[in-house]
Amino acid sequence: MDLVMAKHWWRFVCIYASASSSNNRVFLLIRTIMKTYYITCKSNGEITGANEYSEFQNTSGLAEFYASQGLTAVEVTEEEYQALRGSTIEDTHYFDGTAFVQIPAKPSEYHYFDFSTKQYIEPAGLLDDLKSQKNDTIDKRRETLSTAPIEFRGAMFDADKTAQANISAWLNVINSGASVPKGFVWRDATNVDHTADAQFVRELATAMTMRGTAMYAAAWAHKAAVGALQSVQDVLSYNVQADW
Repeated sequence: MDLVMAKHWWRFVCIYASASSSNNRVFLLIRTIMKTYYITCKSNGEITGANEYSEFQNTSGLAEFYASQGLTAVEVTEEEYQALRGSTIEDTHYFDGTAFVQIPAKPSEYHYFDFSTKQYIEPAGLLDDLKSQKNDTIDKRRETLSTAPIEFRGAMFDADKTAQANISAWLNVINSGASVPKGFVWRDATNVDHTADAQFVRELATAMTMRGTAMYAAAWAHKAAVGALQSVQDVLSYNVQADW
């Protein structure tokens, strides 16, 4: 048996047993069945199929059959077959007319491999779409930071939309000339009450407003930085969590 050809063979055991009348010994006859392996490709090198055939299957005319469908059938070793068959599901290799070539890693999840040019293609408008998505992420980050509990006079106070509306309403009351009720308190984020007068309300409202303004300024700076980026990879790797 040729060792090179053996690489094409799939091991199959046929057992032949015969009992000797004298000593009842059993003899085993082991036989291998030859298999051949083919990878089919389009004219541009894209792999479309992986097939294996046993010696009992007639493969004469196989190349002509696939050629009639615009495909090329390339005979490969069993090792090559196992490595290449996955490319029928997810592109990992292409055929350059002589050998199978591994496809490089994607520049991003959005790129697709063009088998005609053997290069990755960036979808039209992708850069602008990713910038828009990044800006949406920046806006969400700004909103999250602007409405998170805020530290004031050594305690953490709610600063979500409800809290902002509440402080704004009381600020309007105070600015109209009215006084806060006697014993007025403001409850913090941990449900602890704090004695609050008009000055307390003004300062807490100012703290919320100043933080919100700072968050808008940071968001604008982030968006300007994103707008200046020139590549998909730069946009994808841009960190919107920093510098707030």
